[in-house]
Amino acid sequence: MRSDEEELASVSVAAAKPLPTGRTYGMDVVITVGGKGVFVVFSGLLVVLSARILGPEGQGVFAVAVSLLMVLVQMGSLGLAISAPFYTAREPSLQRAIAFTLLRIAIIVSLVLCVGTIGIKALAPGTLPGVGWGLLTITLGAVPAAIAALYLQGVLLGQQRAIPFNLMEIAQAVSTVLALVVLTAVRDVDVADVVLLTAAGRYVSLFVALFALRHLLLSRMPGSADGLARRLLDRGRRIYIVTFLSFALIRLDLLLVNALLGSRDAGLYSIASYVTEALIVIPAVVGSMLLPRLAKSAEPRLSPEAFRVIAVVWGGICLISLPMAYIGLPIVFGTEFRDSAGLYAWLVLGTFCVGLLSTLVVHFVVSDYPRELLVAWGIGLALNVLLNLVLLRPLGVTAAPIISSVSYAFVLGWHLKVYAHANGGYRALRPQPSEILVTLRAAFGR
Repeated sequence: MRSDEEELASVSVAAAKPLPTGRTYGMDVVITVGGKGVFVVFSGLLVVLSARILGPEGQGVFAVAVSLLMVLVQMGSLGLAISAPFYTAREPSLQRAIAFTLLRIAIIVSLVLCVGTIGIKALAPGTLPGVGWGLLTITLGAVPAAIAALYLQGVLLGQQRAIPFNLMEIAQAVSTVLALVVLTAVRDVDVADVVLLTAAGRYVSLFVALFALRHLLLSRMPGSADGLARRLLDRGRRIYIVTFLSFALIRLDLLLVNALLGSRDAGLYSIASYVTEALIVIPAVVGSMLLPRLAKSAEPRLSPEAFRVIAVVWGGICLISLPMAYIGLPIVFGTEFRDSAGLYAWLVLGTFCVGLLSTLVVHFVVSDYPRELLVAWGIGLALNVLLNLVLLRPLGVTAAPIISSVSYAFVLGWHLKVYAHANGGYRALRPQPSEILVTLRAAFGR
């Protein structure tokens, strides 16, 4: 007979493993791209509605409030959105302990970030022009839910449960847009209303995550494990630096535009940034779906063949997006935002670079992120901030996307140097058109 501990372990592992889906990597990518597509569409509707309701200046204030929320969430991520799926995939018996450990960390981190932000606002009231105490309170109210949802989404990713993983973001975006439409039909809407609905959407996302993980959370698996928090944080430490610096390259320059040039220019630039964020969902999905598979692989690395295909397909998407932005943005957002298309044109190189980086980052996560690449991100961010401080006022808002593109190109170049050195030189990274179809068929094959 088996001991109680062995019996509990077998029950625990069974509870932790997701039901077999029979889906290939390619199908998971399709499901996730579809889910991200719905999320992007409804997020776009939110941006369109808020821009038309609030105008460029109000949209600028809204964009700054959302950027603040996203910066705080990124600061609070601690790399756990990456380490959580890594350990969830590798150690199924610890999944419940991982989930509860993440929730405990989320509470502590959220409290620290909110108190710190309030202290900064009190000591330097002009830090966030246009964002008063009311808007700040609403924004900070969303931080605990946003961080907890981000952590738990990592558990779902590690379980390779693509449907609830995507449903979290879909529910968040759809509920926010529907609430805004209903509220607009009832009364006039201001910036605070839109920020409040956006914050509420974060709690909807958290509810979906908790519901999807209910069987795991209520199972007999242990809710804690010695040293687990340290292991999660250690695995995520380097990637936390990378993801935060990567995120800061786009979000910080929007905050700098708002601080140095005003809410109107921030509103125009926020639309260009949104196009980039919507597009990079595609390579981000490819990378996120690779992570649990690479974590369990005997040879955890991104092959040059896969990289070449991703680079060609992604480059084509970026090229197509340029004329579409010039045609579509004035129609969708109104003629007041016509200049946003020109700003995106300067940002398209950065869009291409950050898309490739999001895939390469996954490769380096599972193979231990080199220190020199952390230095590359730090230099890229410092370059971005310095150039914005020097050039924004004399050159205007056009300088912001140019500086972002240059910064991302610098960081990508350094990553490619390291990746090429480990994979036979730059020749191995040159695209081969004949292999694209073969690779895509392999991804979707059984």
